[in-house]
Amino acid sequence: MDKMGHIFDIQSFSVHDGPGCRTTVFMTGCPLQCRWCANPESWIYGKHLMFAQASCKWDKGCDVCLSVCPTGAITMEPGQPPSG
Repeated sequence: MDKMGHIFDIQSFSVHDGPGCRTTVFMTGCPLQCRWCANPESWIYGKHLMFAQASCKWDKGCDVCLSVCPTGAITMEPGQPPSG
């Protein structure tokens, strides 16, 4: 049986989630909603919009993030990287 899900983060060199060094894959849609949860953004199932400043190409003229943000929370001033 094939199962599919949405990944919202992949963390390499994780040493906090058990013994040894490992890669941790975080999925969306956790139904438990624990009060001590370190990743409450995982509770919502579905696609999440993520901004990775290290990968941002705003200096090359890219402004795709402005058009795909569903709430208009991202703004960009001329000559400046996106903020939100």
